[in-house]
Amino acid sequence: MAAAANLFVRIGADISELQKKMSEAGSTIEQSGQKMRSLGLSLTASVTAPIVGIGVAAFKASTDFNEAMANVASLIPGQKDRIDDLKGSVQDMAIEFGKSTQDLAGGLYQVISAFGDSAESVKILEINTQAAAAGISSIEEAVALTSAITKAYGDTSADAVQKVSDLALQTVVLGQTTFPELANAMGRVTPIAEALGVTQEELFGSMATLTGVTGSTAE
Repeated sequence: MAAAANLFVRIGADISELQKKMSEAGSTIEQSGQKMRSLGLSLTASVTAPIVGIGVAAFKASTDFNEAMANVASLIPGQKDRIDDLKGSVQDMAIEFGKSTQDLAGGLYQVISAFGDSAESVKILEINTQAAAAGISSIEEAVALTSAITKAYGDTSADAVQKVSDLALQTVVLGQTTFPELANAMGRVTPIAEALGVTQEELFGSMATLTGVTGSTAE
């Protein structure tokens, strides 16, 4: 009888210990679940926030691009098909040159404003985009320079724009000037130079020499 009593005591103790262990395990599982839920929320936030940010940035870029193209459309009203073609060309150039569509559309506006729209508008934009990158300037400054000189000399073709771009970049390399400084100064002297029969090569050569000596494009 005593042995049976001892057995029941041991069984009771074992059951009590088992219940204690199960309770501890339950608490651990619950805590782990809370941690997992917290981690899940953190992961969700860390993944969702950047996605939302990218979406907002993409929407703004698209809006800015459309607004810039609307400005272009104002220069050639009633030409929806032409605008669609130009829009596609700008998007292709953005991929090729790593520029934003907004910047390129702004440059296109300057090109058409300065040269008028033609079959070479996109090519002229491309030349000025490359010139801006090489001369560390904005597309608008590049267009201001190439348009001032080509219009003064009476040839605004893409080939003429390319020639001016090449001469300007050589002047930056050989002289002590920058592309933006040239863009600011050449508009004032080019009409006089053309009237005097000075060639573009002579004009840019003189500019390279003078800036190399004086260190000032304005002079």
